[in-house]
Amino acid sequence: SGADLTGANLQDAALSGSNLRKAFLTGACLRNARMSGVELEGADLRGADLTGADLNHVQNIAGADFTMAQGISDATRSMLLNQPYKELDTWNPYTRSNTRESLGASHPS
Repeated sequence: SGADLTGANLQDAALSGSNLRKAFLTGACLRNARMSGVELEGADLRGADLTGADLNHVQNIAGADFTMAQGISDATRSMLLNQPYKELDTWNPYTRSNTRESLGASHPS
């Protein structure tokens, strides 16, 4: 995709199954968005508002950057951190952060 949705108001949007690979969603409002099955590889979600967003069954999150994203519930964060190590440890070439660290977790010892 690579779409520039920086600051977009996507509240209550039906995005399930969408290809948001390498999309810029920096500061976007994704409150209550339906994002089940969405492809987020390399997406920039820094500072996005994900309050109430449905991220169940999200597809590849390799390189997705969630730094300072708001409204991610503990249950959703846990679900995202249970994705394969390969996805969690992939760096976003634009933001220079890996997915695991952007979700506030350190690498397991």
